[in-house]
Amino acid sequence: KNRNSRILKTVTVINDYTSKDDQELSLKKGDKIIIRGTPTCGFCEGQCVGSSEFGWFPVECIDQSELESINNQKVDSSSIIKNRERISLNLEKKIEEKPD
Repeated sequence: KNRNSRILKTVTVINDYTSKDDQELSLKKGDKIIIRGTPTCGFCEGQCVGSSEFGWFPVECIDQSELESINNQKVDSSSIIKNRERISLNLEKKIEEKPD
């Protein structure tokens, strides 16, 4: 987790989300989140305001109109790679956990 990535915007959470692993961020409606990575593959990278909690969360958790200015910014390719790796690992875990 790169806490030194740039701050793109602070947004308000509109939907609760429970993290699925330690790479994701659990959210409650009304939380303020600092977006630190351009949205990729349906997830944003961010940090809860006033907290050390940091991770990925689904873009559906924030108002889509707040994403417009973020989506117009340059894409950070390292974030895309990290997110793809995280998704691949989660899929592998689910496949391994699936009962026969």
